[in-house]
Amino acid sequence: LEQLLMHMRNCIVLSMEESYTHANLAQLVQIHQNLAQFISFVENDLEEVLLNLHYSSWIIKRTLKPMVSGLRNAQVNAEDMLTKLCKDKIGLFLSLTLDINWLPSTARTEAHDHVQDFVIYLGAIYQMLQPLSPELQHEILARIHGYIASNLLSMLSDVKEFNCNAVRDIQTDILFILDFAKTSGHIKSASEGLRSISETIKLLLEPNPDCYLDKKTRRQYRHISPESLASILPQYKPNSNCKQKSISESAVQKLSQGVRSMY
Repeated sequence: LEQLLMHMRNCIVLSMEESYTHANLAQLVQIHQNLAQFISFVENDLEEVLLNLHYSSWIIKRTLKPMVSGLRNAQVNAEDMLTKLCKDKIGLFLSLTLDINWLPSTARTEAHDHVQDFVIYLGAIYQMLQPLSPELQHEILARIHGYIASNLLSMLSDVKEFNCNAVRDIQTDILFILDFAKTSGHIKSASEGLRSISETIKLLLEPNPDCYLDKKTRRQYRHISPESLASILPQYKPNSNCKQKSISESAVQKLSQGVRSMY
């Protein structure tokens, strides 16, 4: 019995790995669902079946307990694979930043083309994850949107220079994603995952962003780390090439110096 159950688990893990290798998100979701049903059967029904077959309770517990543990580990691995597949695809879309002007004289009125394309794929992800429980959907989607936030923050760290209009353009991108998440019923997951980039954008567009150095004001930006700001601020030239100069350059310099002393 123990060997049979172990063989079944190994077959499930093999199917998961094949689905991941072929980037088959829908199949991976189905495997996760099948795993949940099988775990429920092992926990709730199999013990009674084995007792009716005159297996001793000691053998049943010795066999089923590690089996359930192994199946739950496989289920967690499936969730990690789901998240990784989604991140890989989204990363490809977000790497298409050729249409981004980091020193625009005016801000855009609509999201960047690559963000609009990526949101179409995001809708497909929402659809494919629907069979999962609401709690698991929320967890996976929050992690996916958190990856989007990290990706955008990395962009700001890597560019040579960007101004406040480029920040406003990213704000437009974020609002576009949030609007889509709201209409799709996933605004909570999206807002939670994107809060670090949302708070960073809000701070960078403050007329005097050095307000972050005040402890009371910093509570509004509790999802921004000083390390993240320190990597972004040297590239931030808020009024460079801007028609309207609305952000204090000296406040940005003061903030840049201040955050270095905070870690």
